[in-house]
Amino acid sequence: MSRVTNIINDVRLELGDTSSQRYTDDILIRQLNIATENFIFATKCLKERIYMGLGTASAIYDMRNYVLEFERVEYNNNKIEALSFTELDNISSEWQTEIGEEVKYVTFDHLPRGMIRVYPRVSGAFNNIEQNSLYGGLIDITINDDTYQIPSIEDVEENLEKYLVLYVLKKPKLITISTLDSELELHSSYDQALIHFIKAKLLRNDTDAINRQYGNEELQLYNNFCSRVIVDNSKSNNVAQTRVVKYNGGFE
Repeated sequence: MSRVTNIINDVRLELGDTSSQRYTDDILIRQLNIATENFIFATKCLKERIYMGLGTASAIYDMRNYVLEFERVEYNNNKIEALSFTELDNISSEWQTEIGEEVKYVTFDHLPRGMIRVYPRVSGAFNNIEQNSLYGGLIDITINDDTYQIPSIEDVEENLEKYLVLYVLKKPKLITISTLDSELELHSSYDQALIHFIKAKLLRNDTDAINRQYGNEELQLYNNFCSRVIVDNSKSNNVAQTRVVKYNGGFE
């Protein structure tokens, strides 16, 4: 039995719905996806490093399909500061149209979460890694390079003329009832937290006062779990996975 099925069955068992009369698979899977994303936000436990190729014609890059939150941005091994529109206005009244040799700042102002704007747009930028994704040619270079014809990190740095290195909270893959254990991105030790969250959401939406109280208790258990994970992660030496992105969907 898969982990997804086990999580759903545990939720049903603890809510007294083993006959699936109150909650369909679709409802529980939807809540599982919400729980997974919430847990990542709360604990920052799914981090990745992305190489994002830059194009001269592109100032804004849409990473919403892959990124929950940007934590750090680098260009040429230097950290790039994020500024507001007002701060950029103080630097140059023409900043939105300027082109320069290198990226000096980024901004997230007036953009949906998961999108990033560079200043200035860079001259001489090009991309020549084959695109293999609907949202930017996502390439996993942690597996065997030769077998999958995926470039090594040295090849990437040679073939990406100009790029940003993004340290991000990764948006988890959508979970379905048929998702394999190997496809789940959170460790199985976090499954109980997801169960607490799902139970809390369902019980707190109930009109019964006692069930709503149980829901508050489940939410507290979930929050306690998250707090322990945050403390544990602060003591670990986890290394972010490495991804390479060639992004072709930016716009001026």
